[in-house]
Amino acid sequence: LPIGRGAKPRPGLNGGVTRRNWAFDKPGKYEITASLIQSDGTKLTAKSTIEVPVIPPATNRAKNIVLFVGDGMGQAQRTAARIVSKGIENGKAKGLLEMDQMETFGLVMTSSLDAFVTDSSAGASAWATGNKSANTWHGAYLDNNNAISNPTLDRNPSGVAPFLDNPRVENIAEFLQRTAHMSTGVASTVAVTDSTPGAFSSHSIRYAQNAIADQMLSSGHSVILGGGSRYFLPEGHSLLKNIPSARTDSRNLVDEFKKSGYAFASNSAELKTAAKSDKVLGLFHGAEMASRYDRTRALKGNNAGKKAVGQFNDQPTLEFMTQVALNVLSRN
Repeated sequence: LPIGRGAKPRPGLNGGVTRRNWAFDKPGKYEITASLIQSDGTKLTAKSTIEVPVIPPATNRAKNIVLFVGDGMGQAQRTAARIVSKGIENGKAKGLLEMDQMETFGLVMTSSLDAFVTDSSAGASAWATGNKSANTWHGAYLDNNNAISNPTLDRNPSGVAPFLDNPRVENIAEFLQRTAHMSTGVASTVAVTDSTPGAFSSHSIRYAQNAIADQMLSSGHSVILGGGSRYFLPEGHSLLKNIPSARTDSRNLVDEFKKSGYAFASNSAELKTAAKSDKVLGLFHGAEMASRYDRTRALKGNNAGKKAVGQFNDQPTLEFMTQVALNVLSRN
């Protein structure tokens, strides 16, 4: 089997072989065996069983797909939300959440390849690609020349390359664009380069957010809405206000998006106008958007809320971003 980028297998946990451009075309169970001999003569062998499931055609095919992701949300959080919003009396909820009343309900186990407890990247990658990933990674399988996960990659551009050459796994947005020519997009209250939106838009380690922003330019999305302008704008740009840029180069990705036909919005008022375009990029905070709780407190004059909102005092609500995204995407 070929070794990624010509590198030799390293001893121990990070050694291995990489097989690229490989896929299973027929359903079934496949046993994969890989072996190598280390420099000290020790032979290492690993076996894994891969199951390609049979997916019967749906009787009622969905016209569109809308996936709402509450990062870190499970049954306990839903129960708490139901109690707070609807109340409980005599051991019974006094009302149901909208999601409680949907036609179908299911559970998915999202343990990652290297941990029982997944992180956001591997969890979102499982939804976006239908494949398992290692923690901190989305849309890619690791080859054998990755350094240890580095949270400072954006400040070390020369060290990013080994993190970006891994075999990629097509995500559902790319699949729908390729096979059905459908429009796709992401809307988030965190930085759009963060793990969850990034899993539907890029193939990377979560810490390389500048590189994820670069990949979003070629992701094919028609709508990208959320925070994280520090990964798109150079240091000193007026839209960053008091947030330092994460970029060490002078690239202005916002201008590059505009040249590619995107309308741009940096606040709620501008989004109303940009929504008329067929392609929209909206970045409403230098880092993560303020929570609804803080924005509500800020409107009431609360100092803690005002501090949390900062200089980005016209951030759109998640409802408004969702409506804009649906309106734009529904044209195709």
